Amino acid sequence: ILLLLSLALNLLVAGFLIASKFRPEKYRRISGPGYTQIIPRKFFFDIGRERRAELVEAMRRHRNTFRVHRRELRNAALKIADALEADPFDPQALEIALNGYRDQAVGMVDEGGKVGRSFFDSLSAEERKLIGKRIRQKAERRKRKKKAKN
Repeated sequence: ILLLLSLALNLLVAGFLIASKFRPEKYRRISGPGYTQIIPRKFFFDIGRERRAELVEAMRRHRNTFRVHRRELRNAALKIADALEADPFDPQALEIALNGYRDQAVGMVDEGGKVGRSFFDSLSAEERKLIGKRIRQKAERRKRKKKAKN
């Protein structure tokens, strides 16, 4: 029984390894949420390997900037939690904390807009049309899913 279990486990592992060779390349998320949501992941499957590596690397250069933004956003959220848990409750402190959170979020979105703009500027005319098509498909798919829920 142990021999059969060991053989089955080995075959399972071998199957996973073989299947991973036939699967399309995996693409890690370029960066965090929000600022790159406009760039559909399917776009990266549409372009060649060298160009894909070039564009992904261009996006990854901004990782540290957004890492700082996300940390600041978490800190701002903690300030909101502190204001909500304070005893006695101070509505003014909550308002200040909420404004701080909003300012951090707006800063992150603004930075994302700059990154998105530089990304789109680096595309060829053909790539711009292709990503436009993918953005349209993604938006329409979300619209259909929303209608299906209602």
